Amino acid sequence: MAARTTIVGDRSGRASTSASTSASTAAAVTAQERFDRRIRARRRRAWQLGAALAVVTLMTVAGWWALWRSDWFLVESVVVTGVEERWEASIRAAAAVPMSQPLVEVDTSAAERSVSEVGIVREVRVVRSWPTTISIEVMPRLPVLAAQQPDGDVAVVDRDGAVIEVVPAAPENLPRVLAAGEAGASQDAYRSAWRVMSALPDGLLSQVTTATVSSADLVTLDLGDRTVVWGGPGDAELKASVVEALLDSGAQYVDVSAPRSPVTRETGDS
Repeated sequence: MAARTTIVGDRSGRASTSASTSASTAAAVTAQERFDRRIRARRRRAWQLGAALAVVTLMTVAGWWALWRSDWFLVESVVVTGVEERWEASIRAAAAVPMSQPLVEVDTSAAERSVSEVGIVREVRVVRSWPTTISIEVMPRLPVLAAQQPDGDVAVVDRDGAVIEVVPAAPENLPRVLAAGEAGASQDAYRSAWRVMSALPDGLLSQVTTATVSSADLVTLDLGDRTVVWGGPGDAELKASVVEALLDSGAQYVDVSAPRSPVTRETGDS
């Protein structure tokens, strides 16, 4: 009975040892598999990263070649918009964009600076219109006044007094002034003249035969044989009221440059 017990115990030990060995072997295989998977994953990530870098490099080189060395993106035309056709040639000349230059190499900022010097240009934007066009988008100055200069030529100016162009004769659709002397032929003087002329009531404006600007602070109006020294553009409404009242009283000469203390002369006064 005791021998049987011993035999049973021995078998149980061998079975336990065998199970332990199998578990250890399985754990070792599982660990090796995990290690191998990690190695394969690292290699796969390295390959993927290398492939991505190669693609990016290839695309960069191809893009550089297409923009700077190929014939695909060369300047073939310069388009000007926003102005009358007669201004387009001078604007293109000012922009000086070389034909057949790579579009990417065009210095749009320099072109904008140059084009802004053209009289008609108030604002300008130069942009690349892919694949082959440079677009020059102009906001033009609007002519509001014609100023006859001391040399006889006529300056066509905008509301800021900037000269748009100089022409031999005044356009029919613009109010006209005479610029007296150097001070009267300046941007500040032109701006003041426009502000005075645009502020005149219709009834007074229709009587003006000649308007003379001598400086930014001195505009004189001739109404036939009567003279109004308007001064600068300030206090326009007050000046207009004073002038109309004094002209109605028979004054031939009215100085409202200081409208709260006007000076007048009537017919026959020296």
